[in-house]
Amino acid sequence: MAGTAVPDKYRYKYLIAIAVTMAAMLELIDTSIVNVAIPHMMGNLGATLDEVYPADHVRAYIEKTLENLALPRLDLMQLHVWEDAWADDVFLHRNLHDAKREVLIGGIGFSINRL
Repeated sequence: MAGTAVPDKYRYKYLIAIAVTMAAMLELIDTSIVNVAIPHMMGNLGATLDEVYPADHVRAYIEKTLENLALPRLDLMQLHVWEDAWADDVFLHRNLHDAKREVLIGGIGFSINRL
């Protein structure tokens, strides 16, 4: 069987690699733009924590995430905040600690956007 060509099942590997790399780059660019633009827009619009993370919204999304993942508990609930003071909000903490007490989440994390 000399002379039979074996089909190259990996002939599109470079196109696939380029497509995946481009998608990852676009996602990174999009995230960067959002992380820079939203805090600036919120500062100009005077948005408050209650407008960004209302207590019922946080609770609803914990439950929605659990449902979507078909899990009884999240190991970590990570919130990204734009103002340092938001991480100390009593009502937000109370809501998150209630979810932790009910074993819906294991831990609570805050990341703060700093430019």
